[in-house]
Amino acid sequence: MSYVSPLNLSSDEVVCYLKREASQLGPLFISLNGNRRILVDSLLTLAELSDDERLLTLHYPFGQLRVRGHQLGELFEDARRGRLGEVRECGGPARSEGLWVDRFEWGFPIEQDDLASVVKDATREFGRLQ
Repeated sequence: MSYVSPLNLSSDEVVCYLKREASQLGPLFISLNGNRRILVDSLLTLAELSDDERLLTLHYPFGQLRVRGHQLGELFEDARRGRLGEVRECGGPARSEGLWVDRFEWGFPIEQDDLASVVKDATREFGRLQ
């Protein structure tokens, strides 16, 4: 039995990562329930890849985002270059080969389609440091 997404695609057809278009501000993270969060590249302080490329941790002044999945090396390299694109939670079992994103673990609050919250988070964090 193969995994079938809500869009009735086989796991081999599901896309968890799209490279960045030149005009994009920063990485866009889309959860299975449709929550979206865009983060500004310049706020990324550290990217870490661990657990045999199954855990990518992105550190920001206002918290961290953990991306769990399979073969996340491409995401790590793009994040290090400031070129991380659109990352989607794909859920379900990972395909046997290639990049797969199981889930995000947000270490900060998210609001649907809320770019302004990134600025609020950063302002609050920088205010605490002063």
